[in-house]
Amino acid sequence: MNNYSEADIISFVNENDVQFIRLAFVDFFGNLKNLAIMPSELHTALTSGMPLDASVFYGVNDYSHGDLCLIPDPATLSVLPWRPRAGRVVRFLCHIKNHDGTPFKGDLRARLRNTSDKLDVSGYTCNVGTEAQFYLFELGDDGKPTRKTNDNAGYLDVSPLDHGENIRREICLSIDEMEIKPETSRHLHGHGQNEITFKSGSVLAAADNTLNFKTAVRSIASQNGLHASFMAYPLRDQPRSSFFINLSIEKEGKNIFRVENGQISGDGAHFIAGILSHLREISVFLGPTTNSYFRNGLAEEHQTINWAFERRDAALRIITGLNSGEKLEIRSADPSCNIHMVLDLILKAGIEGIEKELPLPEAGVSCGDLPESLSEAVEAARNSEFVKSSLSDLELKQVFERFERRISSYNDASNKEENEYNEYFSII
Repeated sequence: MNNYSEADIISFVNENDVQFIRLAFVDFFGNLKNLAIMPSELHTALTSGMPLDASVFYGVNDYSHGDLCLIPDPATLSVLPWRPRAGRVVRFLCHIKNHDGTPFKGDLRARLRNTSDKLDVSGYTCNVGTEAQFYLFELGDDGKPTRKTNDNAGYLDVSPLDHGENIRREICLSIDEMEIKPETSRHLHGHGQNEITFKSGSVLAAADNTLNFKTAVRSIASQNGLHASFMAYPLRDQPRSSFFINLSIEKEGKNIFRVENGQISGDGAHFIAGILSHLREISVFLGPTTNSYFRNGLAEEHQTINWAFERRDAALRIITGLNSGEKLEIRSADPSCNIHMVLDLILKAGIEGIEKELPLPEAGVSCGDLPESLSEAVEAARNSEFVKSSLSDLELKQVFERFERRISSYNDASNKEENEYNEYFSII
């Protein structure tokens, strides 16, 4: 990401026929929100910010807060390539501040930046890569999503079996124009299931890029008469859509996850141990829906808290790259998660592991079981001092209330699959 000055931004807007500027932010539940301004308001937005009703952030009418302010983060300037070339649309992700200019405590991007800064100050350099898998579905005559996939292809199939080649190509070209550099694209095991990977980046950039990627996928799918779903299990007889988070961390130029004599030692071992120690407690944030805990008996479903070298059935694994060195991959999340919150919790857990010098269990040894339901995951989070120390009282109240509504709706439904379809299919 670039560090544009106000003059750079205004020059870009004038030279590229930009007529609409979207100021976007992530609410507490990971939803991307925005308001649009005209170029004439850009100076005000960059210097003073644009007012935002605080109630929209937590999804409740919390009148204890005054207005908030959205202030564009210049480093996140991005053209939306799927919008018309004439009268172009650009988007910024924003800093959120209180009306008096002080930082808003609920700003998840700022929180993640602070955690990342703690790593930097301690001498660590962290790069993050994410892989969000998705399904493509046909739209009905009424324009609403159906549960009919756009093809019946399988893993690495090609045209004419694979109907997603052109859409993946369009997505890759679009995210490249947004300075998110694609690496690979493919058809996955499930009918209509796809994956596009892109280059890793700094902690905050990786989280922002994940948001931009998901927006691009949904928008381009819609323009092609399809619906993109990031649900974990949009179809119960097809494979899970996973969300993999890859961490590469160096200190003094050395990879902390490097394998020597078949072992990981020092800070790398402590970092992994820290995540393992809190993985059950934070599972509700990695998998925030009832659908996240469905099991259909197919491959790569993670039920045990463990780590391993290379093995895909481990919740955490060490990947040995041909050129890039070892990476730690967290495999128990799904694409419906709030990436800014999840990364913040994962990094905090890892940092705690280093600070406390937690011992790393042997590879493959179980440290317990992951929750089997959203109810079980909520209970684990409620009893976690780590979670309580990471979220404010208001945030804890709001997040647990939302989870309880999801659980009640699911438990009261006579048709569980239909309940999840109505709750999540069109919005995740």
